[in-house]
Formats: sequence, structure tokens, C-alpha cells
Amino acid sequence: AVFPHRHEQIARLSALIGQSAHPVPSLFIYGVPCTGKTAVVQHVVKETKIFSAFVDCTEVFSPKLLFESLLEQCSGEAPSKENGYKGAGRCDHMSDFVRKLTSIIDRRGKDKPICIVLDHAERLRDMPTNILPAFTRMNELTGRRVCVVLISVLAWELFRGPTGLREPYLMHFPAYSKEALTDIICARDNPPSADARVFREFATLLSSLFQAPSRDLRELRRLVALLFPVYHKPVVDGEIAPTNTAALLRRMLPTLRTQVQPLYLRTLSAADWLAHTPGPEAPSALTLPAHTRFLLIAAYLASFNPATADARIFAKQRTARRGRGGKALVRPKRTESVPRALLGPASFPIERLLAIFYSIVDKQIEPSAQIYVQIKSLTAIGMLQGPTNCPLDAIKLKCMLPLSEVVDLARSVGFDLLTYLNDRD
Repeated sequence: AVFPHRHEQIARLSALIGQSAHPVPSLFIYGVPCTGKTAVVQHVVKETKIFSAFVDCTEVFSPKLLFESLLEQCSGEAPSKENGYKGAGRCDHMSDFVRKLTSIIDRRGKDKPICIVLDHAERLRDMPTNILPAFTRMNELTGRRVCVVLISVLAWELFRGPTGLREPYLMHFPAYSKEALTDIICARDNPPSADARVFREFATLLSSLFQAPSRDLRELRRLVALLFPVYHKPVVDGEIAPTNTAALLRRMLPTLRTQVQPLYLRTLSAADWLAHTPGPEAPSALTLPAHTRFLLIAAYLASFNPATADARIFAKQRTARRGRGGKALVRPKRTESVPRALLGPASFPIERLLAIFYSIVDKQIEPSAQIYVQIKSLTAIGMLQGPTNCPLDAIKLKCMLPLSEVVDLARSVGFDLLTYLNDRD
């Protein structure tokens, strides 16, 4: 099927605007983004061969642009050198639009229906109050068989208000279920070289992971396109059989832990990902050398502690500031702020990372190039995030490990992580 899980909507649309001798005067289609509203309407209009004009309301910021765009499509008189780039002529008011549209329909034939499609129709609420009521009554104003289709992500209740607003026929496009998302991704994005069953298992996995935070089809298709080559690589190399799903998931797990969030939040661009795709065989942090684990702990502290708290937290000799007469200074109460853990990891310069590292490491270590090599390696496998084509002394990094994994790291080297986390921003 061209549009999986949209057979009911296609059939109803065809009956309302395509196969009926008298199409519905106005039709309001609504639903959350990425549910196929615009694509299905354009498909039905094309298949039923009804004459139509389509305008995306995000591209027209005034009634004049809206009217002239519709008239140019209906008349076929696009601005050109032959007509002096005038198109269908100037049209500033709704009365002029109705008069010119009626004239265009009469030239084509009074009995031939016409369909006007307005995408992102919620933008019409920002125009003069007579625009939306007039479009819902366009067949009455012209006396012709005009069907106006309004497409929006908002419910019709948010459009009601001005007097004379005619109630359109409502059609809802529900959000795709997890199974529907998987079916659409498999129907459109399955690589010819990949086994259909293996691709479906991976699409199902990502649909399950993102079902709660997002059902955006475009985002899921983007993530599948970027991550499936990593999942499928062991099969291509002959290391793992395509039927061994458990082994493929285990191999993919390090990449999912470290790369899915930056890819989804777009802190890591698709170009950077394609330029250097982390391998699925990334090692577990617990298998790294002890000093490398301390580097990761220092990176986590630098990402989630404010720089202003470093002196208080890591200073070996702490002295309380005193005012005159030996009395302790009373700091003013600070306003409540969002906990830093909810804001995600913050970037930090490499100098701060090294300062924290030398403060928390269990024994004295001399600065050496080996430490910079370890930082570069941690960036390459995705545990740290930063640009890969800049000098190390000029970059800023982020720690991409979750708190639970860093706590395990700290426990493995006998470091009390929670004591060093700042709890007052």
C-alpha cells in the first residue's frame, strides 16, 4: 500500500471530495504532526483527478499573498515574462478574490468542482477575522462547487470564535501505533541488500525505544537510516548470523547507550556521524584501565558540576570566610533553579578536565601525552563528545555516560562519586 494504515481515511476522502457529484463544502483534517495528513490529501486529489489549488499557509504571511497564490494556480497564469510577471493580477481583499475565483470557475465550466487545500490552516487565525469564515462558506459566496480542505495540527475547537464560522466536516488522523510505525519504516526504508526480517527487528526495537518520548515518523526514519548500518555490519562481515538477534543486540548496545541521545537531540549531526560512525564493538567502560576510568569520572564531574564550585569541592584545604570580628559571613538566599542533572551534560574545556583528574586520581601522575591519547580514544568511542578535527587544547568536551554507569565506574576504583557532585547550583 502507498500509505499503510490509512486505508479508512483515503476511502472517506475519496468519497467526500473525489467521487461525489457535490463535494463537501468545507473539510477540516486534524491530527498530530507526521500522521500523513497532507500526503494523503495530495494523493487523493491526484488519484481522483479533481482540479485543485494547494497553499502552505506558513509560506504566505498576508491575505494578499494567499489570494494571489490560489488565483495563479486556479487560472494557470503564473507570473512570467509574457504577462509582465503580473500573474492573475493584484488581489487585496476577500471580495476581489471571490469575484475572480468565480470568473475562473465559469471559464472552466460551472459544473466542474474545484478543491482548495490550505495546509497549516492554524496560520489563518492570525489573519483578519473574515478570512477563515469566508473560506468555510466559499461555495455559498461563489455559488459554485468549491470544496475547501483545511489541514491543521490543532483541533477545530481552537478555531471557533468569529460570527459566521461554518462548521466543517471533521476528519481526524490518529497518531501511528508502534506496529504502524514499524510497517511504514519497513515499507519505505528497507535497504535492498538487507534481509527484511533483520531490518524489521531493528525498526521494531527503535520504535519501542522512542514510543514514549516521540512518535515522530520523520525522526524515527532518520535514526533507522543512521543506526541500521551499525546493527547490520556484523551480518555483512559474517561475524554473526542474521537469525541471532540476541548477539546483534548485544553488539549494538554500546552504540545505543552513547549515540542515540546525541543523534535524537541533534547535538551530533548526521554529517559528523557519517564521517566517523562509532563501531558497535565499543568497549564497556568497566573494562578500561583504572586511570582512564578516573578520566571518565572527572569528565562527568566537569559536565554536571558548575565551574564555580570546583574550588570549594576539590580544594584540599578549605577555610571558611570570616567577616570582621570573626563572624561568619551570611550568604543571601539563592533563588531556586533547575537541577543541573535535568539540563543534561554541559561542555567544558580540556584544562578543567585535567585539573579535576589530577585532584581525584588515587596517586601522583606526571602529565604526559598518553593522557591526551586516552581523551582522544574516549571521544572516538563516544563516551566523550567533542569535535574530532580540532587541536585538543582548543576543544570542549561533554561526558555522554549516564549517572548509573559512572557510579559503577567510581565504585570499581574506590571513589565516592556522590560526595563530589554539586547539589546546590
